[in-house]
Amino acid sequence: IYQMHWPDPSVPLEETAQALEEIKKAGKIRYVGLSNFPQKDVDKMMTLTEVNCQQSLYNMLERNTGSYHNIPLEYKTEKEVLPNVRKYGQAFLPYSPLFQGLLAGKFHSGISFSKNDIRNANPKLVGPQFRLYFDAAEKLKKLADECGRPMSEISLNWLRRQPEVTSIIGGASSVKQLEQNVHCLTWDIDDGMNARINEIIAPFEDI
Repeated sequence: IYQMHWPDPSVPLEETAQALEEIKKAGKIRYVGLSNFPQKDVDKMMTLTEVNCQQSLYNMLERNTGSYHNIPLEYKTEKEVLPNVRKYGQAFLPYSPLFQGLLAGKFHSGISFSKNDIRNANPKLVGPQFRLYFDAAEKLKKLADECGRPMSEISLNWLRRQPEVTSIIGGASSVKQLEQNVHCLTWDIDDGMNARINEIIAPFEDI
């Protein structure tokens, strides 16, 4: 699959689609994916070439958010991307499923990042907004502790529960983290736990 990670407004969609068709016919790729594209552009691309999947920012606390690292996003995942994914029968790949570590339950209220850490560029993790997101993450961690499950598994399994999700783009900085992420596949969130999660994350539907 060839994933177009960000739209380039300086290049016409027709030109992009033609290039994708050429490399597909050459046998260099089999499938086309779009990431972070506004849905009006996805609709246009579907008239020019087959788009097989979409990739968007999506986690329990960033469901229809308008920015990623202060970069404006021209889409709302739950309200725009997921309906189009269903409409076109596309695969869907959420990125940043653990909110850069916040939804792994590893943060504390006074956390600071090293000078070169990319998370310094995310105002949701270092600015005045941090307390809002941290407090919600703490409630989710308490729920995870009650269930005897790592918070990272709760976060990943909430995504797995969404019917549009095909695969999750996750990161791991150690073998232990990788094994823990994969372990989420051994169990599922039940309806009761899902209701409690949704109650916690409801205020984040539109921020």
